[in-house]
Amino acid sequence: QVDPNTGVAMYESDDIINYLAKTYGDGSVPIMLKLGLLTTITAGLALSGRSGKGSSYTPAKLPSQPIEIWAYEGSPFCKIARETLVELELPHLLHSCARGSPKRQDFFKKY
Repeated sequence: QVDPNTGVAMYESDDIINYLAKTYGDGSVPIMLKLGLLTTITAGLALSGRSGKGSSYTPAKLPSQPIEIWAYEGSPFCKIARETLVELELPHLLHSCARGSPKRQDFFKKY
């Protein structure tokens, strides 16, 4: 991943977490993110309920512009759509619009 603010690029999740904590936080990494192997195992267990969706790569044709998705985190349907976008590594712009949110009304006005 590349930080667009600094141009720093890295791949390993532990390196990314440490970088984010130092660059954008107070420098301390929360204990649950420091545990290395234990964190990897528990994250893997969390993925097992979703059969690994969103954790693998499937080649896809890149769109000319990022795909815009209006969603809210509590929706299982939105989660499936987002996981698919991640698996296909398709650039997308997520607009969070939970029920009752003013952004939801913006969505209805626009579409």
